[in-house]
Amino acid sequence: MLGNSTKGQEQSEESDIESLQKAEADLARVRSGEFRDIIKEYSGFSGMDEVVLRMAEVSLREDDWNTARNHLWKVVCGYPNGRRVNRAFERLNQIGFGAWQGCDQYR
Repeated sequence: MLGNSTKGQEQSEESDIESLQKAEADLARVRSGEFRDIIKEYSGFSGMDEVVLRMAEVSLREDDWNTARNHLWKVVCGYPNGRRVNRAFERLNQIGFGAWQGCDQYR
């Protein structure tokens, strides 16, 4: 009887973990949409480098490395004197810089 209880508890814990992961993924998608809205509506926002960096982080959580890399390069190229450039370079170093094609496409 104890074995069945343990097995049921493990299945319940796995279900809870899956539910949490799904909720986190849903939240990441919502955040990504909110960040996109900020970029569209407030192009002159002084903290745009932070918004783009956060979009990169959301993409990384979703294992979308190419999109994350593009966002990170946007931070580096679009806001070279911004406060988030070092963090963007750190993340690029972690995931790989990709093929360099110049900053023109990221501005």
